Amino acid sequence: RYYFERYLSQWRMMEQILWVSGFHGGRHVIDFGCFVGGWSWVLSRMYEAVTALDVDDTALALGKRFAQHHGFSNLEMKTIAPDVLAALPPADGILCVGTFQVMPAADLYAFFSMVRRTLVPGGLLLCNSARMFLPLEWLLTCERVKVHGWREQLVWARAVLRALRSRRIQATGSYY
Repeated sequence: RYYFERYLSQWRMMEQILWVSGFHGGRHVIDFGCFVGGWSWVLSRMYEAVTALDVDDTALALGKRFAQHHGFSNLEMKTIAPDVLAALPPADGILCVGTFQVMPAADLYAFFSMVRRTLVPGGLLLCNSARMFLPLEWLLTCERVKVHGWREQLVWARAVLRALRSRRIQATGSYY
C-alpha cells in the first residue's frame, strides 16, 4: 500500500518531469526496473503501449493487479529475462528510474545492449542513477549513439535544470 500511495501522491510531478523531458506521444515505451509500476502508470497515459520490466515477481504481481483495477489496458508487465529482452519490440522511449544503483555491472551491460537493439533512431533514453561511474560505463558500452548525437543525451539534465530554475521542482524537496 505504501508504494501505491507514494506514486499516486507524486503523479503530477512525475507527469511534469516526463512532459518537460519530451517523454510523451509515442507508440511504445519501456519502463526498465519498474518495481510496482508507478512510472508505468503515468507513461500509460502518454503512450499507446507500455512494457514494464522488473526482476521482482511479487512487486510485478501487485502492480498488475493495480493496473487491471484502474483500467491501464495498454500496460504489459513482465519479468526481466534474456528471452523477454530479446523479444522486445522497437521503443520510442526507454525509462530507467532508480534501478542502476542496484544493478551488477554485467546487468548494466545487458541493459545498454537492449537499449542499442530496441531504441528507435530519434528515441529518448531517460535514466537516473546514483552511480558515479555510469557515464563511463555508458561510453564503454555504446558502440554508437542511436539518437541524433550526444547533444540529445543531455535533454534530461537540461529539463531538470529548467524545472529547478522555474521552481517547479524544489531542490530541497523530498519526492520519494
